[in-house]
Amino acid sequence: MATKESWSTWAEARRDYTTKRVDGSNAVVEVEGGGGGGGGGGRGKECDPRHLQKCMKRLEAINEDHNLAFASTEPELDQMCHTMGSGLNCVKSHISRCFKVSRQQLIYQLLTGTEDVIHSLCMPGNFRDQYLQHSPCMKNLSVDPQVCGKQYHRLINSVDPAEKLEFEDSIRQQCCAFHNYLLCVTTAAERECSSEASYFIEEYSYRTARPIIQTRCKVYVPGSLECTYSSAALSRAASFFHLSLLMAVPLLLTTHFPLLYHLI
Repeated sequence: MATKESWSTWAEARRDYTTKRVDGSNAVVEVEGGGGGGGGGGRGKECDPRHLQKCMKRLEAINEDHNLAFASTEPELDQMCHTMGSGLNCVKSHISRCFKVSRQQLIYQLLTGTEDVIHSLCMPGNFRDQYLQHSPCMKNLSVDPQVCGKQYHRLINSVDPAEKLEFEDSIRQQCCAFHNYLLCVTTAAERECSSEASYFIEEYSYRTARPIIQTRCKVYVPGSLECTYSSAALSRAASFFHLSLLMAVPLLLTTHFPLLYHLI
């Protein structure tokens, strides 16, 4: 199980791979942060933060097609799986080259839920079948501003808010946005679709985010003072922040990867 230490690791890891030794021409010679034992020790461009940004761009590419964000057909889901798998492998490859082994392990703990869900979605089986059955409901509820559209956009906006935040404030906004969206969409699914749809959406979301929910997010719940403050801040930000990110498969990218994206 991921611990509270896992969260500070993201910030520490950022310092590791952005600490550089340069020569007189200001060219990057080495990015420190490599540990022994088969991980880290990357050099030069291999550990340039821009490489990690390119990995994230692969994941964001799927945002251009709203249908893929809530894939509801076999071809759409196959395409989403290919993009997600490629992006995740790119991220993990960078981490294994450029982060200390001890920090790699903590980061991978945070990604276990995401990897588990990607595997279940992208292999034939009951979970994939249920996703294809209920994703149209989730899409309709998430994009309709009269239902959960505002909560969904706040969740997306929490990835890269208009005002750069301290690490803990960023965690708070993402956690509160996640809980508020999930509360809205599961309640609406029960009313508009079916109890089975509501149950699946909740299971899908919590399987994806379990390591995070069990650590830091459990103190940020709808109705708490922390989330009341967070929701107000996000509402103000949403009025002038361009909604340029529509994440692929909601919560796969908006629970783990935003933390990494926020730090690069």
